[in-house]
Amino acid sequence: MTRLAHTIIRRRRLLIALWIAMTAFGAFSTGQLADRWYQELSIPGYSAYEANQRSVQALGNGRVGPFVAVQRAEGDITKIDGVGEAFERATAATPGARVSSYFSTGDEAYLSQDRRVAFAEIFPPGQPSFEGVNLEPTRNALNAAAPAGVETHVTGIDGLYAEAAGGEQAGPSVLVETIIGGLARW
Repeated sequence: MTRLAHTIIRRRRLLIALWIAMTAFGAFSTGQLADRWYQELSIPGYSAYEANQRSVQALGNGRVGPFVAVQRAEGDITKIDGVGEAFERATAATPGARVSSYFSTGDEAYLSQDRRVAFAEIFPPGQPSFEGVNLEPTRNALNAAAPAGVETHVTGIDGLYAEAAGGEQAGPSVLVETIIGGLARW
């Protein structure tokens, strides 16, 4: 062990240069491979995958997780005029999206037990990506179309990721963080 430590200390500049070269190669490789990254979690051939593929073909979307539009009122939300139309307007803000809600299905699963809250799942078109999707057009349309006195929110997996990131969509890259860490250790 002592001999290895002395060898490393004698050749530290070579090892540092090698470390920097490997980091640069890793950064270059990542840039080249990022567009080829397969982001599907489904396994072709399984019944759930095949059923999802038939749904995507029939409906035109369903690969991206849905936005969840929520409206809350003081009374029975199903009795307030314009709530269903607000969900439709929020859906229209994302061209090619489809909506599923109490107002489109009649299913009470989209309502809270006290009927003060209604939610809709808005399925945007496209493919899932690491960048996520922009919820702002949907949020703005829902806010503008909601009846007076109705509180609105838009969430979903992408909304939760954005909130967890503090609203930031990008931070320092892994390369920058590695260099900072390496300089701190040196």
